Parts: sequence; C-alpha cells; structure tokens
Amino acid sequence: MRSKPSEITRGRRGERGAALVMSLLVAMLLLAAGGALIATAGMTVSNAADATAEAQAYYAADAGLQAALTVIRRNREGEDGLEANFHNIACGTDAECDNVGNDLSEWLTYDEDTGRINLSDSGDLSYALTVTDPSKPTDPADADATIGAAYSPRYLLVRSTGYGPRGAVKQMEMMVDRFKFEYDAPASLVLRESEAGGTAHLTIDPGSGGPTYSGQDKNSAVLKGAVGVGNTTYNSTTDYAIALSAMSGIPPSEQPGGVIRMGSGAGEQPWPAVVADAQSARDFVDFAEEEAQRAEDEGRGYHGGCPANNFALNGLIFINADCSLGPNNSGKGFMVVTGDLTLSGSYNFEGLIFALGDGNITRNGGGGSSNGTIYGGILAARFGANGGFQALTFNSNGGGGSIVQYDSVAVENALALFGPRTIGIVEK
Repeated sequence: MRSKPSEITRGRRGERGAALVMSLLVAMLLLAAGGALIATAGMTVSNAADATAEAQAYYAADAGLQAALTVIRRNREGEDGLEANFHNIACGTDAECDNVGNDLSEWLTYDEDTGRINLSDSGDLSYALTVTDPSKPTDPADADATIGAAYSPRYLLVRSTGYGPRGAVKQMEMMVDRFKFEYDAPASLVLRESEAGGTAHLTIDPGSGGPTYSGQDKNSAVLKGAVGVGNTTYNSTTDYAIALSAMSGIPPSEQPGGVIRMGSGAGEQPWPAVVADAQSARDFVDFAEEEAQRAEDEGRGYHGGCPANNFALNGLIFINADCSLGPNNSGKGFMVVTGDLTLSGSYNFEGLIFALGDGNITRNGGGGSSNGTIYGGILAARFGANGGFQALTFNSNGGGGSIVQYDSVAVENALALFGPRTIGIVEK
C-alpha cells in the first residue's frame, strides 16, 4: 500500500528545481539593485566632487574681482610707481594703447608657467584678469579701439576667470564707474536761489572790468554757462535778470557762455542733483564729511576747521567753519566749506569748490596783478539744519583780475577723489 506522502511526492516531480530558479532570480534582482546603489553612490560622490570644484572655481573668480578692486581703489603700489588711474589700469601704461584688455600684472603677480595668479601652493586654485574700456571696441584693427594717452575711461569692465580642481572654470564680470559721486556742472559758477517767498533770492556783485567767468572748457571746445542762477520771480523781477544786470559791467569776451537760467521750466537747465532740494544738499554734506575724514586718515585730504594760512589744501577737503583762504592755501582737489568762504589775494585752485551750508562767498583783492584762478567750478547754496534754501550772497567786488573757468579735467580729477563705484557683478 502506498503512503500518502509518497503519492504527493510523485505528483510534484515536475516542480523539482523551482526553488533554485527562484533563488537565482531573487539573487539577480538583489545584485541589480546593489549595482544600481553602488553606481548611484559613485555618481553622487563624483557630482559632489565636481560641485566642490565648481564652487572653488567660482570663489577663485570672485577673489580675482576683489584683487582688481584693491588695485582700482589705489591700495596697491604699481610696478615702477605706475599710478592706478583708470587709463593706466586699462592700458598697463600711461602711454597710448589698444583696448585689448590689460591683466593688471603691473600691480599683481602672475605665475610665469601658468599665466595665472595662484591662490594655492599646488596651483589648483587660481585666477586671471582682463580689464577693458566697455565704451570702445576691443578689435585692435578698429581705429576706435585706441585709448589715447590723455584719455581716461569713465567705466572699466573687469573679467575674472577662476580655475579650480578637476578642470573647473568659472567666469565673472564686474562693471566699475570711475565716480562714486557725479556732478555735471551746468556753469563754471552755480548759485542756488532761495526758496523763501518773503526774502530776496540772490545778491550778486561779480565785480567789473577785471573778473572773468568762463564756461569755455579749458581742455576742449565744450561751452558751459559762465554763471548759472535761478529764474523765479521776486518783487517783479527774476534772479536771472538780477544776475544779468550784475554781470553787465563785465565785457562779454570775459564771460563766455553768459548767464543761464536754472530751474525746471521751459528754457531752463535743471539744477544739479546735489542741490535739487535742500535735503539732498544736507545729505551730500554728511557724505562728503565722512569721505574727507577717511581721506585725511589716509593722507590724501583735510578735515576740520579753517587751516593756517600757510597750509596748502590738496585732495578731498572738508572745512566745517567760516574760512578765509590766501595764496599759501592754494591747491587742487574737491573742497566743501560749510561756513562763510573768503578767497583772498592770489588764491588758486584746480577742481571743485562747494560752498554748502550757512555761509556766503566773498572774493577779496590784493596779491599782485592776478587775483587768483579757479579752474574747475564753484557751486554755492545756503541752508540750515532744516527747511529749504536761503538767500545767498556772492560778492567778488574786490576780485580784480580773478578767473573762474570751467575745466573738465580738473572736475573729473576732483570727482575721482571720492573713489570708484561698483555698478554690478554677473557670473558668465
């Protein structure tokens, strides 16, 4: 007699080896899953390494931009004493050049083998720089690509290429404006009118038969106004009419550009932004004081009360008091005076003089046949801690043969004392 288990066994002979097949299938699936996991882990490690290299290349490019800014801000001495002005930075020399891109090697040390600036001993981290004038073509075959010896770009385009491990490369670009503060002079002498309705707006005595007020640029054919004044009405006349009458004693040949109307109406030129309103003027005075203090700390300016009469004023200057300046105070730069300003004798200055605050301007004579020259420009506005502009007096009755003439180069050099301004940075 057959037992029950034997019958069951004989009935399943066709299933022999099924367990082995299932085991193999499961093993293959596990092997595939494990292989995929290993491959994924390997790719993750590789991607992480690549991402790290890319990040390192990015920071190397950023380090290049910071190094370029250090040069542009004149915080690094150049080879053979080359000054870090915008022309020299774009050219690498104070002579004429093509706008092909300077690498700043006059201020930064490149590796002779790689042609890059190394950030690590192994050379895995490095950067290279090129600086061009974005307003000019870069093809040397183009005649307009030339940067003249006397030309200084308004803007610089700095391109930094950063290099990291594993062949990673990143490129960043930065646009730099030469001027942190901008002033487009409408005239060689600009006098801001009072905003008070019940008082005289302007008192002007420019002298006669001797003083020159010229809007003719000392360096080009550009013609600005000689004197710019407001055009609002007070007692049935305007400041413009008052200025015209006051200037009538000066021959037309001694006032190229003439008197121009300032304001916001038809036929009027807009006031410079710094004196568009009294609060803007107050804000600028605060800004200028901070910048002048920094300049004095760095040995390139003056900040304080009226200096001694044998102290030459050069650079960024801020005088927070009434002040009389004589011939031995002559200099060049950007001067801000917040009190009464008296220019005595043959006082000479190249640049911009801003008389902004609770003061007026007086020009005294004496000091020889020439009574001093101001090449650049003068801006004057009177105001207090609150409220609008107040009545201003400009008295040059004792000015003799004094000269106030617009000078674009002197103005640009004065504005450059505030330092450059970074407009924007992009990753390419």
